[in-house]
Amino acid sequence: MQWKYCKKEIDDSAIEAVEKEFSIQYPASYKKLVLECHGGRPSKNIFDTETEKEKMLKSFLPLTEIESMQSVSSASKIVNQLNEHVKLIPFADEPGGDFVCFKYGGGNEQPSIVVYSQERQKEEKISNDFTEFIDHLYELTD
Repeated sequence: MQWKYCKKEIDDSAIEAVEKEFSIQYPASYKKLVLECHGGRPSKNIFDTETEKEKMLKSFLPLTEIESMQSVSSASKIVNQLNEHVKLIPFADEPGGDFVCFKYGGGNEQPSIVVYSQERQKEEKISNDFTEFIDHLYELTD
């Protein structure tokens, strides 16, 4: 998969700082990806949820504050103000302002992937884990 609009490179310490801030452990496949392309957009940027088709991924959120882009930290504050039992950690956004998140909790070892609607204040499952999410991204064809 091709990536574009990658931001300033980061190192392991930036990832570890966010993991410590939220008391989480990111999946290894996510860490590898953000070290290769921090805050970028994949060429395959369309995904499906359990009930909706052809939702668009705008870009991955940077782990550090960059210009006017919302970071993982600021997006997490928006998403988690309503839910104390499950941690939703945004890692990407959609053009309409919803977030694609890791969902930690519920006894799962690896976080599942959900899309969180700010307007409806609810989440919807996309995939069982990050690797499955990346593997199922696709491009729209004419």
